Amino acid sequence: MNELDQYLGCHGRPYQKCDRAGYTSMPVLHFLTGLPLNELTMNYLEALRPSALRVVKGSHEITCDAQCWRVTVYLKDDGTIESIEQEVAVGLRHCEHGYDLSQQIKQLVKQVP
Repeated sequence: MNELDQYLGCHGRPYQKCDRAGYTSMPVLHFLTGLPLNELTMNYLEALRPSALRVVKGSHEITCDAQCWRVTVYLKDDGTIESIEQEVAVGLRHCEHGYDLSQQIKQLVKQVP
């Protein structure tokens, strides 16, 4: 039995966190891409329970001052959403740190047909 087998079934079970944690950012709410950032689309940001919200318009650079759970919305010059990312804590099963996890996932995606 592997670690994931305990979650098989229709009722769900309490999740057992990994004993090691790291940090990274990940894309979220892809379905909002191309829409304007307004009161309607901001309603979905609440589902992420952000610790802070940062909106970046155009090609402005951002700082690397990581804040766990912060959400960054990247806007195109016309005010539509280009992408949304959230800074998150992740488990480190078979990974050294958050960047290593990101790199391993990128390699895995390349392998999937």
